[in-house]
Amino acid sequence: MPAVDTNVLVRLIVGDDPGQRARAEAALAEDGPFWIPVVTLLETAWVLESYYRMSRVQLAGALRDLAESRDFTVQTAEAVQRALQLYASGKADLPECLALEQARSEGHLPLLTFDRKAGRLPGGKPL
Repeated sequence: MPAVDTNVLVRLIVGDDPGQRARAEAALAEDGPFWIPVVTLLETAWVLESYYRMSRVQLAGALRDLAESRDFTVQTAEAVQRALQLYASGKADLPECLALEQARSEGHLPLLTFDRKAGRLPGGKPL
């Protein structure tokens, strides 16, 4: 299964470059499904939030759609789904939510953090 990079995901989600989106869709039809590394998912979230100004709810929805699509397999998918739920309903940033949920999946709680919002999450421990 081929992996996909941030710029491909952004084109598929935002569709702001019709030529690149068409190429990404053609690749998906020919070579899909695609594997999404967690680092790519986080970078995609950063681009969508900082450049495209997506709200927390829009961003969580877009990433959830990717994670639930038959066209993609997300690394540590269950942890990503839980992290997206935490992110959409809370105040902590997505990287902290994901770090917490990956730690939970691997049995490495609590997540020690100086981040006040993340420290308040179940399984977080503020320092």
